[in-house]
Amino acid sequence: MLATFTGDIRFQPNGYSESFYHLPSLLGLLGIVLGFVGLLGIYDDKPNWLQWLVFYLLVKLVALAASGLADFWTLRKCDSWLTSPERNTSPNEQLTELAEAGVCPWARLAYAVGSCMVVAPLGFRTYFTYTYWQQLECNPAYPIDFGAERHGAQGRWDHFQVKDPRLPEHEEGLPLLPQHLMHEDHGPSDTSHLPKLAMLV
Repeated sequence: MLATFTGDIRFQPNGYSESFYHLPSLLGLLGIVLGFVGLLGIYDDKPNWLQWLVFYLLVKLVALAASGLADFWTLRKCDSWLTSPERNTSPNEQLTELAEAGVCPWARLAYAVGSCMVVAPLGFRTYFTYTYWQQLECNPAYPIDFGAERHGAQGRWDHFQVKDPRLPEHEEGLPLLPQHLMHEDHGPSDTSHLPKLAMLV
């Protein structure tokens, strides 16, 4: 955003070729929206949403590679730029600064290393995002529903022919869990007095 609104070359990965000067910055603005959509697609396993992020990353990768090659081609003119007639017809402030400082070979080397450090990680992320998108397309992660969810807990237990797992453990001859002690001692279904009444009768 800073590179787009200020035009400062320090905030963008390119800037020596006038033809591709604003391309990576404008694509970066588009990525604010499409990146958020892609993250939601990854979080919710939605292939259609993730597809937008994959396409955006592919376009950005191609744009960065193209702008990098165009910049490096422009830097080839750096050594003879001060005496070149092209300087008068199409001025290039960035190239003029490098030529006047006499650092053209170092500028080309630094730009080549910097471009690789920008393009290679983006290619890595693009490849794995594309792979994940293809996996979602082949096998969508939809939840399995046996048709008993709408009947509540009791319906699920009846459907799978199992008993209520919350029943007191003493019915199975096991010790009573702490969470059932209060219910058994003070609850409305307390029947501990029945054996005493039977003995009295």
